[in-house]
Amino acid sequence: MRRKYQIVILGGILFLALLIIFLLDYSYKKTSEVFTDQTEITVYDIKKEYLKESVLNVVGEIKVLEDEQKSSFLQSIYERMTLLENSYDRNAETFLIELDESLLNGLNSKVSVYVEEEDEMVFTNDNNNDVVNIADNEEAFSVYEDRKIGPYSIVMGVKTEDMVKKIKGSIRAIIYQAEYSQSAYIWVNEVLDYRGGENYALRRIHPYLAYTEGDYLSTYTKDLMGNTPYQTELDGLMENGEVFYTHYFEELNSANISKKLSYAYLYEPFDWIIAMGVHTNEIDVYADETEKKSMNLLTSMKQGVLYFLLSSVIVLLAIFYIVEKRYYINFRNRTRKELYTDPLTKGWNRRAGQEDLEEWFENYKGTGISPIVYMIDIDNFKHVNDTYGHDIGDQVICETVKALNHVIRNTDRVYRWGGEEFLLVCDGLHVDMIDTFTTVLLNAVRKHDFIVEAVKLKITVSIGVSHFKADDITYHDAVKRADIALYKAKAEGRNQYHYDEQSHK
Repeated sequence: MRRKYQIVILGGILFLALLIIFLLDYSYKKTSEVFTDQTEITVYDIKKEYLKESVLNVVGEIKVLEDEQKSSFLQSIYERMTLLENSYDRNAETFLIELDESLLNGLNSKVSVYVEEEDEMVFTNDNNNDVVNIADNEEAFSVYEDRKIGPYSIVMGVKTEDMVKKIKGSIRAIIYQAEYSQSAYIWVNEVLDYRGGENYALRRIHPYLAYTEGDYLSTYTKDLMGNTPYQTELDGLMENGEVFYTHYFEELNSANISKKLSYAYLYEPFDWIIAMGVHTNEIDVYADETEKKSMNLLTSMKQGVLYFLLSSVIVLLAIFYIVEKRYYINFRNRTRKELYTDPLTKGWNRRAGQEDLEEWFENYKGTGISPIVYMIDIDNFKHVNDTYGHDIGDQVICETVKALNHVIRNTDRVYRWGGEEFLLVCDGLHVDMIDTFTTVLLNAVRKHDFIVEAVKLKITVSIGVSHFKADDITYHDAVKRADIALYKAKAEGRNQYHYDEQSHK
């Protein structure tokens, strides 16, 4: 009888242990599946944010280039118009001769000039001129100015097609020079027919498959799994102007087939589809690694359940949870850091500046205390690029950031806003100190030794200054004022700053 009870007790204990192991196994597998699925969703969201931010940064570069080109051409046209007025005032009889020989010398080749006298064209530098009356052809020009000088009606303007062509060339160079993590890259297709079909688009820019540039694309093209990604992309763009989609593609420099997550944005003024994609195989690897760790830990707990039972299971589960949570947090922090870091200067990028400005503006609405906002632009940077090349230009940008960081306070932040333009935000700087502090910034750059690959350069910057005001709706209002002040500083001679309608050297 005793032996029978012993067998029953032993069997009960064994049954209880097996039941605990079974319940632990079942519940842990379910928990692991939920955690793995949630991890995949979170990582996908982070990757989507990274893709969208990278593509929209390129869109922002296009808009910045448009503004810069228009500003540059308008300034050049204004200066030449003034020279023509002075020439006519000096000697009206030789006006047309001087117009061709000297007054237009050095004018940007993209600028078209038309001179009429009594509705008859007497001079033009536009060999393909088909413009009879610019008032009837305003849409053909991005910027223009017309003046009446004596009996002459003079028009100078830049045709939209020339402006767009110049901007497209600059964006192509930017995309080719850009470096992204996770083997990602940006490509551009130009839509020819929004209805889709054969030859619906043209491959314009592809930094890793340059030989395909100029190829026609078809919405009937299928990926390696039989999907039609171009059709999916076009449908999403026509509906929302942007789209996330997945397709199967061979990895770059590899025969491996993997799932690719892509984001595309339609930039309608150019009929451009600007897109970027990343392979998702690392998400699967991370999920498999998570599952493998879970199963290894579960095996250990099974072996120890006979000795520690529920207490051991709880401890091991807690340890696993902490390890996985820390691993996940570190992974997320690394990924988010990439989103806020400028790849060239390794400092803060525009996204970081936008989020910080949003926080500063919210604080201002509550306290009334505004930081000082500086918009800083390297003078004559295009000349540096054209003369020494983009590699030297990139190093000049890095050295400029270094010069600014040497003199700003620990609480100040410098953000690369775009190209050679920077945003500096000084929290706690009193308006009475603007003149002194801005002079320090100007001198820091002007006196900095810009020695790049044995080339010594003289670099200066122009600065626009502003701060939040009570009637501002968003922080963009202060940034816009700083940007306007910057252009005034440049127009007044560069190497100086402008603030509150006053120019200070």
